[in-house]
Amino acid sequence: MSRSRNSLFNIIFSVFFYLIILILTFFYRKSFVSNLNNEILGLNTTLTNLLSFLNLAELGVGAAVTYFLYQPLHERNSNKIKEIIEILKGIYSKIGFIVLLVGVVISLFFKIIFSDVDIPNWIIFSTYFVLLFSSLFSYFFNYKQILLLADQKNYINIFIFQGSRAIKVLLQIFVLKYGITGYIYWIALEALYPIFSSILLHYFVQRSYKNILANKSINTQDESERKELSEKIYSKTKQLFFHKLAGFILIQGSPLIIYFYTDLNSVAIYGNYLVVITGITTVVTMIFSSITPSVGHFLISNKIENNYKLYREVQIIELLLVSVICLVYFVLVNHFMIFWMGGKYIFPESTILLMTVFIFLSLVRVNDTFLTANGLFSDIYAPIIELIINFVCSVIFGYFWGINGVLIAINLSLFVIVFCWKPVFLNYKYFNRSLLRYFVTIFMSTTLLILLYFISKMFVDKFLKFDLLIENLIIVFITIVTYILILFCFNLTFRELLKKIISHVLILVNKKVLK
Repeated sequence: MSRSRNSLFNIIFSVFFYLIILILTFFYRKSFVSNLNNEILGLNTTLTNLLSFLNLAELGVGAAVTYFLYQPLHERNSNKIKEIIEILKGIYSKIGFIVLLVGVVISLFFKIIFSDVDIPNWIIFSTYFVLLFSSLFSYFFNYKQILLLADQKNYINIFIFQGSRAIKVLLQIFVLKYGITGYIYWIALEALYPIFSSILLHYFVQRSYKNILANKSINTQDESERKELSEKIYSKTKQLFFHKLAGFILIQGSPLIIYFYTDLNSVAIYGNYLVVITGITTVVTMIFSSITPSVGHFLISNKIENNYKLYREVQIIELLLVSVICLVYFVLVNHFMIFWMGGKYIFPESTILLMTVFIFLSLVRVNDTFLTANGLFSDIYAPIIELIINFVCSVIFGYFWGINGVLIAINLSLFVIVFCWKPVFLNYKYFNRSLLRYFVTIFMSTTLLILLYFISKMFVDKFLKFDLLIENLIIVFITIVTYILILFCFNLTFRELLKKIISHVLILVNKKVLK
């Protein structure tokens, strides 16, 4: 299957299944609050984020191994592929035991951490250990999914894990609503999910890579070559660890800091917005992560001029998509929250604006796509600075301004490192091109969208009188349509890319018709 078709499959499966999960999550959280209470929902949010910190041990391993698999998969070098997978298995086994040990130690302090929480201890401990059990499967049983990811077949992983998760969430909604002891069944389903998905993964991987994984006659490399390969993987993993750590703390650390300054109820409300934000960022990240393996294979087989052209095309598409998403979120998210959870579970416009800035800075990551595809992770000081800015400012600003302060701190760290430093590092290490065009494109595009929004708002406020939701929908529609038309008229890269996409679609349609 071609690179473009694999990328298309990965994107379609990513978006389709994640949207299903996202929609189910809205009903799930509503069912949780209605049939149990907001405090238990806040407990689940807190425990999930706490467990995510345990998984810091893994950060970087998967991406590093994926990078090292691009070349042997491109060359179909079975010996090298098997050697890399065996190294990955050893690394993940060590990580799994570390996570298990630290997880058990942390649980010893739960009576102190949750001393002021009016929730039975059995609920706290059973929820935690089931979630811990689920995370351990990734290390001991699911490590082979990396082979599908690197081989541009991540749609199989998505089908297995997101499909299984959708079934789990549906059943959990049912037992919460109709089960007399609904939470016990919720815990049982949470425990069965990793077992079921791991069995499916094993079946698909063994079927797809039987010759590589099962053939005992394949000769491994000599000890010196194996050691050299292991050292390279460990080196890339260490570099990636710092990068992944910074991004992780930005998302997972904020609910814990908010809990420190407020209460579980505020964490739950923030968690509702975080569900929407995570849904948005995950869909977009899935789209561009889906093309990363294809970009990696493309960079191996093409000249730097063609690679830079691809970089510009991805930037334009990403910027268009992210800008539209930010506009829709800022204007409509509180309407959605009122519909979903009720009027008492919404944040003020100042908080929504800060969340919108966070979404924008989080998603404008074309540089990360190409850095990952090229295996360029040596700027470990950048995420360290990002961590320092985020942690120090979150503690200080959170004390004075609560949730808004935490969001300001996150946005500041993202602006300095992701927005400013990443493009500098990529162009210095790989493209060696001027950054003026890159930053001018972002500035002009963002400024244009903001101006169009205010013009559309003034027009609608003056000439149209409808319900507030209808007016905001009209504002969003006018702004987006005008924005795309102006880009098409004045941005050559966007115009050529759109023509290319339409041409490819017409070719595919003609092939189907001829068949």
